[in-house]
Amino acid sequence: MATFIINQDVTTDTPTVEVTIDPKNPLPAGRHRFRLIVVDDSGNASAGDEVTVIIADIDAPTAVLNAPSIVGTGKSFNLDGSKSFDIGGGKVTKFIFTYLGPNLVITPIPVPFPNPIPIPRPIPTPIITPVTTPVFTTGVSPTPQPLT
Repeated sequence: MATFIINQDVTTDTPTVEVTIDPKNPLPAGRHRFRLIVVDDSGNASAGDEVTVIIADIDAPTAVLNAPSIVGTGKSFNLDGSKSFDIGGGKVTKFIFTYLGPNLVITPIPVPFPNPIPIPRPIPTPIITPVTTPVFTTGVSPTPQPLT
């Protein structure tokens, strides 16, 4: 029994593990990915192997789409929804396929850190504001005031 938290490893010395689900906080319906890395007795770690587990909605059907991973340019191929199912006992009667466009991969621009060469920064130009002399109006008091 193990409680899995996203991106936190669960390490064991047995090849199987139960994914324990809290009934108060179940995994939502949809696809969830898990990864396995194994380590040998010399400390060598394998590349990871991933699997997707479908948590099925109890009421609505679950779509499962299969397609080839690689297709030659200009070649036709099949999309297959035959593994779709309805866990609630219904029967899937309609398949709606939609082309969503190319998969976009955003690659971050590599930025060297820390920068070994200091970047020269321009010296800011001071802002010069003209100074004006305040103008005071003076007058004579009708009654002289004693100095204190």
